[in-house]
Amino acid sequence: GPPVQLPPRAATGVPLVTYQTTHVTIVQGCLRPGYFGLEHLGELPEFILTTENDPEIPFSSLGIVPTPETPQCPPVKLFSRRPLPDTILAPLFEGPVEVFRHTWEAAYPH
Repeated sequence: GPPVQLPPRAATGVPLVTYQTTHVTIVQGCLRPGYFGLEHLGELPEFILTTENDPEIPFSSLGIVPTPETPQCPPVKLFSRRPLPDTILAPLFEGPVEVFRHTWEAAYPH
C-alpha cells in the first residue's frame, strides 16, 4: 500500500536520531576460559556486557547460545563497534572455529 503520511504536527519537536553500526560475529567454537581469567568454561556467565570506552576489550557484548547439538562448545554471539578479524578472535577460542560475520547498519540509536 501507499506509505503512511503523518500530519506535519506529528514531526514537530522530534529530534533527528543518528544510529550506530553494530558488527555481529557468531562463532562456533570453544571459548578459551583463560582469556577471561578462569580455569573452566562452566565458570563463564552466559552473557557478558562491556563498556565501549576501553580499547582493550574488543567486543560490546558476548552471549553464549546453548544448543542441544553443541553442549560442550555452544555458538557464541559477539556484538562490537568494529569488525572482529580472526586475529582478535584467536585468543578467545581454542582450536578451529567457524565464523559468520554481519554488519548491521543503523542498529541502535546513539
